[in-house]
Amino acid sequence: VVVLMPGKEFIIVDGPKRTVLYWLCRDAAMTEMINGFLEGERGPFLHHHCTHVSIVHCRPYSHHKSTGSDVKAICAYLTLLGTLVSISAMTETVDVVPYELVWFAILAVPDSLREFFKLNTEAVTLILRELDFWVPFVTLCLGLLCASASFGHDGAANVLFITAALNYTVFILFADADLATRVIESESISATKHIAMLIAFSLATILLTFGLFPRAENHKYSYQFVNNEGVVEVISMFTRFMATPLLFMTKSILKSLVYKGR
Repeated sequence: VVVLMPGKEFIIVDGPKRTVLYWLCRDAAMTEMINGFLEGERGPFLHHHCTHVSIVHCRPYSHHKSTGSDVKAICAYLTLLGTLVSISAMTETVDVVPYELVWFAILAVPDSLREFFKLNTEAVTLILRELDFWVPFVTLCLGLLCASASFGHDGAANVLFITAALNYTVFILFADADLATRVIESESISATKHIAMLIAFSLATILLTFGLFPRAENHKYSYQFVNNEGVVEVISMFTRFMATPLLFMTKSILKSLVYKGR
């Protein structure tokens, strides 16, 4: 039985000056131009440029919209390519995909940054106050730390784990801070993206848990607490810690399906 508890409602002011990119650069015009371009939406900056700049720089709205859509599509394809190649490289089962190509995971960073720049800062602040952020975030970090230990903290593997943490934080934990009109009015885009991420995270978790990554070793660390001694296995701890982020990811999918546009 799924029980949907009523949540708090907040009135949040949105706009270019409320985004993470403006908080970083403090330039409203540049913020509106960059975020508008990446989102493929018409913004006031179009009128500003058409009024004060030569007509050579003026573009019709359809051009900006298609260009923005192209940017989002390119970022999405890069993320997909980086994910597939890096996971395949870690299995070392395909001759044409050597382990060194795990570095391709970094191709997912542009899409994460594109999404992160347009998040509403006030909404991000509210999210950071909730346990629903910190519980999956901390367990994810601990799980990925254990995964990194299984690879001997190899640089290529760390790139994949850091990229995974960035994607999870931006697209899952900060999902409610994206107040773009396209996202709010959509009925399936959030759920589709979250389902794809759940499949990727679950696949990587299963492969590492069952020892299908040849370079991963289940290192054991012993500890002594008061008069008790114990042993910790890194892959076993990774599996335990990752259960919580995967559960919260499933929760975000259910929320996206019940509350359209969220």
